[in-house]
Amino acid sequence: PSLLGSVNKTVTKGGSRLIYSYLSSPLINLDSINARLAITEFFLDNIYLTEDIRGLLKHVCDLERIITKLSMDRAKAQELLKIKETIKISNNLGIQINKLEKNKIPETIRKQVSKLTGYKDIYTLIDEAIREDNNSSRSSSYIKASYSKDINQLENIIINCENEIEVLKEKYKNICKIDNLKISYNNFIGFFIEVSQKNTHKISNPIFIKKQSISNSVRYKTDELQVIEEKIFSAKQSLSDLEQHVLSNIIKTILESKTQLITLAKSLNKIDVHCAFAYLAELNAYCKPKLSNDNIFSIISGRHPVIEQNMNANKQYINNSCYLNNDHRILLITGPNMSGKSTFLRQNALITILAQI
Repeated sequence: PSLLGSVNKTVTKGGSRLIYSYLSSPLINLDSINARLAITEFFLDNIYLTEDIRGLLKHVCDLERIITKLSMDRAKAQELLKIKETIKISNNLGIQINKLEKNKIPETIRKQVSKLTGYKDIYTLIDEAIREDNNSSRSSSYIKASYSKDINQLENIIINCENEIEVLKEKYKNICKIDNLKISYNNFIGFFIEVSQKNTHKISNPIFIKKQSISNSVRYKTDELQVIEEKIFSAKQSLSDLEQHVLSNIIKTILESKTQLITLAKSLNKIDVHCAFAYLAELNAYCKPKLSNDNIFSIISGRHPVIEQNMNANKQYINNSCYLNNDHRILLITGPNMSGKSTFLRQNALITILAQI
C-alpha cells in the first residue's frame, strides 16, 4: 500500500498522472495551496454535483496521449472519435457547473470551466468526417462518404461490383442447376465459386476454371468473376490511399488547435483531481487544513491515511494528535518495539504532504 494508492480516487488517466505529480511536488506557496484547497472545498460543498461530474469524466479519453499520437502521425480515426466525445462531455461539464449561481463559484473554478468550451469547429469537423460505426456495410472503414465525393464514388464502385457478384451467382446457379452454389472470398485465391463434391459433375461448362479442391467442396473461377475482382481490388486500394490522405488532412487541421486541446486536457485533469479529493474527503471525513507562516504545527485527531484504509473493516484506527511550536519544538516518543512510534512520525509527515497538494 502507498500514499498514492490510498488517495488516488481519480477516474481518468490524465487525472491519475496529475495527482502523482502533485504528490511528488507539494506546494510551498500559501496562496497556491489555498487556491487548490478552495477548489476542493467547492466540490466538497457541492458533493452531488461532484458525483455527476465524476460520472461524466469516466467517459473522457486520455486527451494528452491522443494529442501526442496526432503530433507523431500515429493516431487512428477511432481516436478522433474519442476527441469528439471528450469535447461533448467537456461542454456538458461546463453546463453542469454553470448551473450554480456565479457568486458561489470560486474564481479558480470559473477559470477552469471557461476552458471546457469553445471547440465547436473541431467537434463539427470530426462529426462530419469520421464514421461512428466502423463496421458499416459500406466499404470505407472510417471516412464518411458524404465528406468526400471521391470516396463516395469509389464506394459506389465497390458496392456495384458486389451487386454484380450476386447477379453472377444467380446466373451460375441457373447454368449449373446447383441451388447451393456459393461465391466466397479468401486472401489466397480471391473470389471463387464453391460447389460441394457431390455436385462437381454438374460443372461442365468450360467457363469454369478449377482452382482448388478441399475435403467437402471444389472451388472455381471464371473470367467474369476475375474482372469484377480486379475492379474491387483496385477500388479498395484507391479508397484506402484516399482515406489515409483525407485523415492526414483532418489531423493537420486539428493540430492547428493543439494548444487549446492541451489546455482542455489540463483543465479536465485538474477537475478530476479536485473532484477526487472532495470524494476522498467525504468518504473518510477529512477536514480542510489551515496553513500559515507561524511556527505552529498542530494536528488534532490525526489518522494515518494509508494504514486506516487498509485495516480490517471491523477495526477502527485510533486517532492521535501532534502539537509543536516555538516553545515545544521536540517530542520524545517512547514505547516498546512495534508500538507505533514510526507510524506516528510518518502519519504526521503524510498529513502534512496532503495539506500541501
